[in-house]
Amino acid sequence: MHSDQREIVYINFVHLGVGLQRLREPDLRSRPLIIAPATARALVLDMSPEARRAGVRRGMRLAVARSRCPEAAVRPPQRQEYQKLVNRCLRAGLAFTPLVAPGRGTGHLYLDISGSRRLLGPAVDVARKVRQEMVRITGLRPAWTLAASRLVARTASRLVKPDGTYVVVPGTEAAFLAPLPLSLLPGITPQELARLRELNIRTVAQARQLSRQDLALLCGSRAPLLHRMLRGIDPRPVHPCPVSAPPGLEYRCSFSPDTNHEQTVIAGLHSLVLQAGHRLRARGLGCRRVAVRLVYSDGVEVVRQAAARGVAADNQTIRQLAVTALYRGWHRRVRLQSLSLSCSRLLAPAVQLSLFACNEKAGKNIEISRAVDVIRERFGALGIRPASLLPAQRRYEIDTSRR
Repeated sequence: MHSDQREIVYINFVHLGVGLQRLREPDLRSRPLIIAPATARALVLDMSPEARRAGVRRGMRLAVARSRCPEAAVRPPQRQEYQKLVNRCLRAGLAFTPLVAPGRGTGHLYLDISGSRRLLGPAVDVARKVRQEMVRITGLRPAWTLAASRLVARTASRLVKPDGTYVVVPGTEAAFLAPLPLSLLPGITPQELARLRELNIRTVAQARQLSRQDLALLCGSRAPLLHRMLRGIDPRPVHPCPVSAPPGLEYRCSFSPDTNHEQTVIAGLHSLVLQAGHRLRARGLGCRRVAVRLVYSDGVEVVRQAAARGVAADNQTIRQLAVTALYRGWHRRVRLQSLSLSCSRLLAPAVQLSLFACNEKAGKNIEISRAVDVIRERFGALGIRPASLLPAQRRYEIDTSRR
């Protein structure tokens, strides 16, 4: 094995919400379980294998899931508990390598153990020890895989769910991927799958017969990326993740009925900005990044984000970032069911005197935002609102909550 050969362990806690709920309520181990928020238009976030066999799927409306599996217990998601578990796993992973990072979603973890072989032994042995440590600190049994890239390791995990093992020997990535259905390849979009199926192309081996020019005709600018993915080429590194950073904030707004009325959506977003800004200032923090998640009536989710030049701590700056992120992702004509606002990269805003008027304006925005906070604390969340948003809030029921 070459000394520069990467070895990446991928840990996947399949059905994390179900597993944690059953640890808290052992009686639920013998019956189907659905994880979904307790709202009228809730979507299924997770389900036990028993519920899945009955036809329940992620993203399905809770009412439909109940009709397919009436005997299932329904519990709300515990997102703070999920994040605590991920943080514990990140800290445990640091005992094996400094290159530990969470994957997209909840319950996914990457560890680059390439530099740990000399100290801890063969990569397979290290991966087994990592998994044993995860089981010890969580009480759950994750699936784990070992490969030379993040893409191949994650693909392999889809073959051994919920708690199996797969080791892809370095140099065999192309052969490993060849017979697999394209739908198992992370990162390929439903639209790209549909275009390839129109040509009766369903496996990775079949798609490899297409040249980059052919892929460009089918998939546009993503053709070079897809060309590499089909061959298991993924140079993305595992960046170290600071586990001591303050957790981000996330707030959610539901519309009843679903809407694509612009003023109503902006009203809902602004209410989330007021909540998030109030919470940030109460903690003496600001944010560097704002993300908006849109959930459409047909279950499609879109997430877009906007970054601040400095640290955003006043309502006006956070609102500008939120609106920018909203319009980056809001392009469909389908109505919206809900939207979420999250603030991340939390930092204490710098306090510095300046000769420039722009900083004076920023200081006044902070003072105005703090005055709004005082009014909301004294008279409630509806004690002060922008007048331009009142008609939209009367027209639609907007339910906001912290997640």
